Amino acid sequence: MVTTPFRPVTSRGLLNRLMTVTGCLLVLLAVLPIHGEPSHGEQGKANPPVGDSSRVERPVVVAELSSIQAAYVDAKFVLELAGDPAGYEILKETVDLFLGGVDQSKPCQWRVFTTADGLKTVSSLPVATTADLNEFLQYLWDVDLKTAPAPKPSLNGHVPSAIRTKLKTLQLQSNERMFFSLADGYLRHSAGSVHLGETLAAVRLPASISEKIVSPATITIRINGDAATPERRRDAFEKSRVQAISRLKRDEHESDAEFALQKAFLEHQYTAAELLVSQASRVTFDWGMSHEKKQSQVHAEVLPVTGTSLATNIQRIGESADVFAGVASTDTVLSGSFNVPIDPTLGKSVKVVVGHAREYIRDWIERSSDKEEGQKSITREFADFVFDLVDEVSTMTEFNGCVRTWSNKNDRLTTVGAIRLRDGLVYQKRLEKFKNRQTIGTDTAEAKVHEHRISIDWWATEYPELFDRNGSVLIAVASDRIWFATGDKALERMHLAIQQSDEESDGKSDTAIDVHAQLKSLAQVWGKIYSRQHPVKSKTNQKKSAEKKSTEMQPSIARSVSILGSLDLPRLAADAYQKGPDTLTVTLKRNGETVNLSAQIDAGTLRFVGLAMSKFVKDYLE
Repeated sequence: MVTTPFRPVTSRGLLNRLMTVTGCLLVLLAVLPIHGEPSHGEQGKANPPVGDSSRVERPVVVAELSSIQAAYVDAKFVLELAGDPAGYEILKETVDLFLGGVDQSKPCQWRVFTTADGLKTVSSLPVATTADLNEFLQYLWDVDLKTAPAPKPSLNGHVPSAIRTKLKTLQLQSNERMFFSLADGYLRHSAGSVHLGETLAAVRLPASISEKIVSPATITIRINGDAATPERRRDAFEKSRVQAISRLKRDEHESDAEFALQKAFLEHQYTAAELLVSQASRVTFDWGMSHEKKQSQVHAEVLPVTGTSLATNIQRIGESADVFAGVASTDTVLSGSFNVPIDPTLGKSVKVVVGHAREYIRDWIERSSDKEEGQKSITREFADFVFDLVDEVSTMTEFNGCVRTWSNKNDRLTTVGAIRLRDGLVYQKRLEKFKNRQTIGTDTAEAKVHEHRISIDWWATEYPELFDRNGSVLIAVASDRIWFATGDKALERMHLAIQQSDEESDGKSDTAIDVHAQLKSLAQVWGKIYSRQHPVKSKTNQKKSAEKKSTEMQPSIARSVSILGSLDLPRLAADAYQKGPDTLTVTLKRNGETVNLSAQIDAGTLRFVGLAMSKFVKDYLE
């Protein structure tokens, strides 16, 4: 068994930095419920007999990390790709401080159960013996995840009286604890594992990592439709959704429009997750990394429950022709083709998000102090036009579109995109009313395609890599589709794409999504735009900023995610892809009754991840 030696945390500065490691790392991920609700409301409820699982169904979702050792090996690999092998040693030394008593050679799991109160989560870590458990509990105590009873009798005085009173009503077994302070929940040690969850009933489920997953992947996720009825899964999701939305609080720096958009997007996430989990008979997801090929692969498969809307949508893949199938992708740095059925429930949810996104953009435009009123007006008009397009697509039965991007000299891009519509002439009439519009060529009522140029001058100044010197967006409208083009030689590229789409082609394919990208050129453009908007700070200021954030950072997942904003990811990406390979491919394809997702990520992206990890280690852990 591989465990970490016990080294108590004695430095407050070190403890603060440890708290920044992904929201207290495995511990918080193990104990935070999906809906974020404290779990000590069990007081007064009768506890089920130990080992009685009759009141809790089998998990509908099981996620497994093959081992902590495997995660370390992958972390070392990407940091070495980034040229920072020393960063791995610092990272491992820091993370090990959370893993006292944990067997790093065995799997760790996170499971989701459906209950009458909503979705409940339980995590299991391999902790073999009572001695290992005591070491584990001491580690938790040192990172402010207190347990009652305390790891040592001498620490019981630090347990609040309210917690001690509550203990008397819980009838805990000798292998059970209640935890508090950093997070609230329960843990139980049995069958060589520690189970952490929000309810005592959940951690009392029999066995340890009982839903064993046989897979060579480092991370695997399984959804088991047989574990609970579709109705129970829907009910649990709905209750958790209501609970999550009710606890969403507006940040003091957020506008009303921004908070409303955040709330709508969270609801949309629950809607999408509910559709998958409640209507799937089986879902498999595998993520792994080949060190020899310097690649990462993702493979997923979804088998729906017969008769559900998910099953109907999967069967509809390939029934309608892709009208853009003939558009060539030769020499592109980004090529995407989409012919995806739209679920009506998801479409309605997207429509709500679009409405709030529209209000947020309007609010942002109005508050832009560096824009003149004329610039605001044309930007607002164009934004409303785009939102109207997305709004219409959300009500259609399929999303059929394409995008092609080419790289030119001086890291400038040319992009052509298209979307299929019900009635393109509606948008033709809208465009005719634009104040800043120019007609391209001869535009007559008999023309099959009407072409326009919309120029927004400040786009040319702020995003010269994406637009021509006038900040132009070219728009071509046909009876059932609309085209957009930007950048140098955009008109030539758009005309060729229109011609290719009009050529005879069956266009039917079982592939719903097909994306190929050469990320080097895209990353260079991203880096240039970001660098203009965010001038490089001095190393002294960067160090002070990191130390300040490290000291102030509280152990929450949300705040840990916010650290990403300090890592200068666009600059890191530009550096990472210089050495290549830089290919990214993603496909979604129907295979009989199932749909399969495949993705391949080359060494450039792994190097990018390694550079981000390296900067995180330097800024927050050294």
